[in-house]
Amino acid sequence: MVFSSVEFLFLFLPVFLIFYIALPALRNITLLAFSLLFYFVGEGYFLAVMLASIAINYVSGLFVAPGVKGRGPALAIGLTLNVVMLVYYKYIGFLAQDVFQLPENDWTTDVHLPIGISFFTFQGMSYLIDVYRGNARKEMSPFRLAAYISMFPQLIAGPIVRFSTVANDLRRRVIRLKHVYYGLLFFAVGLAEKVILADTMAKVADAIYGRAPDELQASTAFLGGLTYSFQIFFDFSGYSAMAIGLGLILGFKFPRNFNFPYISQSITEFWRRWHLSLSTWFRDYCYIPLGGNRLGPSKTYRNLFLIFLLTGVWHGASWNFIVWGLWHGFFIIIERFGFSKVLEKMWIGLRVAYTLIIAYIGWIFFRAEDLTHGLQMLARHFAFGEGGASVWEFLDNETLIVLAMSSVLSTPVVLWASRGFIAPPAYGAWMKRNPMWKYGLGVALAAILIIVSSVKILAGTYSPFIYFRF
Repeated sequence: MVFSSVEFLFLFLPVFLIFYIALPALRNITLLAFSLLFYFVGEGYFLAVMLASIAINYVSGLFVAPGVKGRGPALAIGLTLNVVMLVYYKYIGFLAQDVFQLPENDWTTDVHLPIGISFFTFQGMSYLIDVYRGNARKEMSPFRLAAYISMFPQLIAGPIVRFSTVANDLRRRVIRLKHVYYGLLFFAVGLAEKVILADTMAKVADAIYGRAPDELQASTAFLGGLTYSFQIFFDFSGYSAMAIGLGLILGFKFPRNFNFPYISQSITEFWRRWHLSLSTWFRDYCYIPLGGNRLGPSKTYRNLFLIFLLTGVWHGASWNFIVWGLWHGFFIIIERFGFSKVLEKMWIGLRVAYTLIIAYIGWIFFRAEDLTHGLQMLARHFAFGEGGASVWEFLDNETLIVLAMSSVLSTPVVLWASRGFIAPPAYGAWMKRNPMWKYGLGVALAAILIIVSSVKILAGTYSPFIYFRF
């Protein structure tokens, strides 16, 4: 089950909200029960994997708090069990066949990848580390910890939420009308990003990447990369916005996950705007413990290399994901080495263009079926004058309109315009004196976006969220 489905929008979510609102004393139990149901509908008996993760982290968490004897070994055991489970379900096939070249067998080739395992495993590990460091209190209630790890709004595609962020809300939370209003807006905007923008771009990107590279003109290969760049941004940003919106409606505040990464002026800045919950996770639990930038330049470069290697591996068990991660890591390192000073002297447009080109090339490998396919698609961008499928085989009026919309909405231009031109100071002051108009317009906008998105869903133009497979 996914957020952009008829079953979720018109059955699961309304029924859940009825129980959630009607039974305030049982909100955690309601949230846990519906979260487990949500996962079971999509994954069946692989719900047991998530239940095992909950059990591992709950039991380990009892023994890793400051003052508990033997908490170091307890942390090591808890983290090891988390990693072993993640490695088996996500990487065993890749390790056995691609890395160690072992003979194929059922234990390595037929392993199902449970949806969202990378997300809920990282949440469980962050809980153990934070309790060990004293940054969070150990949770004595297995139901509260289970609700945290299995919480359906952000269970299968993030953002990765720290336990300390929601611990107090799990014990006691108040649902405020203001938060419900903003939650509804976030959810509606995210749904529209996914259904109207990402799915439309997906039709073009999938069609182009589904063709053999030598059947494409250079301009068509570029169109495939361009539409995929918009698809992955609005797909993931849309899901994160929906998750944040649902969290607000339920009384939780999840962290922001995106901040217009395509206006970044360096790859370093790109990673301060893209998938923030993952980049800060690696920073706090891997980069800083490795020494960060405190042990001299060579150790800093080593640490950055390892972090972006892990970032690539986290996204998938394939060489093309590793290349994608190291590609970004390489430019992070050369910027740290001194290229950032060169960038500072450039015109801002050139800095943004540099970042977009690096990110674009990375997305070619990210989208490709494998490393060879990625190299072939990249090479096809330079096959000028050669025959093949034209861009006009993949474009229609709707796609052109959505492509233009995506170009604008992937930047904060509309946000800036609404603050400076569409909404002058006098208008803002009037809104403060008449808040019902503000809320009325917001609800109307949310309703329009949900209705239009629902029509698109019913028309059968749905494609699955990209990050579900991670």
